[in-house]
Amino acid sequence: MRQSNDGMLGAMPVPRLVVTMSLPIMLSMLISAVYNLVDSVYVAQYSDEAFLALSYAYPIQMLLVAFCSGIGVGFSAIFSRRLGEGDQEQAASAVCHGFFLYGLCWLLFLLFALTGAAPFLRLSTEDPSVARQGAQYLLICCGLSIGTCMQFLTERILQAMGRPGFMIVQGSGAILNLILDPIFIFVLDLGVAGAAAATVIGQISGALIGFWLVYRLRRQLPIRLRGFRPRGEMLA
Repeated sequence: MRQSNDGMLGAMPVPRLVVTMSLPIMLSMLISAVYNLVDSVYVAQYSDEAFLALSYAYPIQMLLVAFCSGIGVGFSAIFSRRLGEGDQEQAASAVCHGFFLYGLCWLLFLLFALTGAAPFLRLSTEDPSVARQGAQYLLICCGLSIGTCMQFLTERILQAMGRPGFMIVQGSGAILNLILDPIFIFVLDLGVAGAAAATVIGQISGALIGFWLVYRLRRQLPIRLRGFRPRGEMLA
């Protein structure tokens, strides 16, 4: 695999490369913030209690993003290095380990959704209605956070391989969330639960698009999960 020689990362002048790669990353991070912004705008129109419930739930969502970003830093570093070395086997192994770590991240927040969301909200507010709505939001968003985790993974793969189109992964999900929010919140009268449902549907759809984009690169990076065994040094 001659990605470092054939792709833009190895051929484009550095000043132009910095602009070409950094602007999509900045836009992608901005788009990721749109999820919470859009939810807040619509939910605030639904009721004050619902908006307050979201404000208590957001720190947990930010913690999820922090976990995903932290894993992404380590994954990007080792994956990019293996690509630059032309080590196809180790690059594919890095992707498998990334999938494994993001899967563990999802299971961690799924466990929190099932056991910790309700107690966390009860500690945050004495209003039972606010606590109930906040717990509903976290149960859906954290329980189905597999979409967020896989979005981060596919974005990092595409980014490391010099594919600026990775911004489509989050952008498509944010647009879908923008469309579904008013339908679920007001038309179906689901309130906070509707906002959470629209968010996870957008995130999962973005992850599926990301996997499709990665699959298109299978000739450059054939990935086989069958027979995968986690290795301590790679995970570290």
